[in-house]
Amino acid sequence: MAHEVVVLDALTEPWASDLAAMDVMVISAGHWFPHSAVYYDDGEIVGVHGRPDMNRTEMSAPSVYRKVLRRTLEHVINAAMADKLELVVVETIAPAHFDGRYSWNHRDACSRQRPYDGDVDGEAKVGDTEAELRKAVLEEVAAAAAAARRRRPGLRFEVLDVTRLAAMRPDAHPGVYIYKNAYGGGPVPETAASDCLHWCAPGPVDTFNDILMQMIAGG
Repeated sequence: MAHEVVVLDALTEPWASDLAAMDVMVISAGHWFPHSAVYYDDGEIVGVHGRPDMNRTEMSAPSVYRKVLRRTLEHVINAAMADKLELVVVETIAPAHFDGRYSWNHRDACSRQRPYDGDVDGEAKVGDTEAELRKAVLEEVAAAAAAARRRRPGLRFEVLDVTRLAAMRPDAHPGVYIYKNAYGGGPVPETAASDCLHWCAPGPVDTFNDILMQMIAGG
């Protein structure tokens, strides 16, 4: 059974070594954390997610995400090499919109062509996991901002909260339009990779960037 390997007490070296060059940092993560995973800390397995066969402590994806985010933000505050850094923005998760009536690779699994109109029948309801991931961002960024005011005056921490906005836009994924035939109304096989996770269509991503630019300019 495949799984992710997450090392909780180590940062990716290329990312960490670039801190000295950053004026603005944008952190966007979340979708990979609900995957099956094995978690290491100090060289030892401390838990798993979605691997009951390993007989290890089960850890929830939001709790691990919170731990990773907290350690990352603490590192940023404490890193002497990050003296140029003025703003850290953490984006909340933008939910996927796969239609639960179909498997993910069915051509109709991502076929919405219009935004949701309000919250009719709970269509745009944010899932429990996504809500917990968002909550982790809100709380950990608030804690980091308080710590920065004491130890790194001038360093701002902000949340780019896109979860609710993104939940309303099931039409903004590529869907089956990653197939060239789909643009012309041509045939798409019933079993086809249907991308209802990434945000490649115009609309939400432009709004995300507009909000981010306002955060940068408003400093």
